[in-house]
Amino acid sequence: PLPPAYEPPQQAMYPPHHPQAMATHPPSHPQPVVMQPQPMMQHSPVTTVVMNQEAARPKGPRPWSSGLLACCDDCGICWCVFFCGPCAGCRLSSDMGENVCLPCCLPNFMIPLRTKLRTQLNIHGSICDDCVATTCCPNCAMCQLMRELKLARATGQLP
Repeated sequence: PLPPAYEPPQQAMYPPHHPQAMATHPPSHPQPVVMQPQPMMQHSPVTTVVMNQEAARPKGPRPWSSGLLACCDDCGICWCVFFCGPCAGCRLSSDMGENVCLPCCLPNFMIPLRTKLRTQLNIHGSICDDCVATTCCPNCAMCQLMRELKLARATGQLP
């Protein structure tokens, strides 16, 4: 036995959250360990696109597909325009997405229609050319417009 005067050293008392107390006494319940998921390195396939430089360049204006005086290229259109011009004008206006009454309300209605179609299809010309063609030979200009519109729809250039 130990002599009565000897007392073993006592443990120092610290507040419960003091670093020394935490070092000597493990916590009563274990602290959860949180693991952050590590991003995985993924290899995505590499796609190489080769562009043809010629196709990327816009083409310049093209000529009309038929001449102004080529009325007999489509006899159905020619007969319709020459025997019922007002009806053909209303039909052309409607087919181009404009008001069916445009020919009745606007003198020289074909100038804006011709300019619109020429611009949409990238056809060479000017507003002055459109004015001269529709003023000097309105029936021939209407036939040309209707042929061009018919061809553009058949080839998918216009809906």
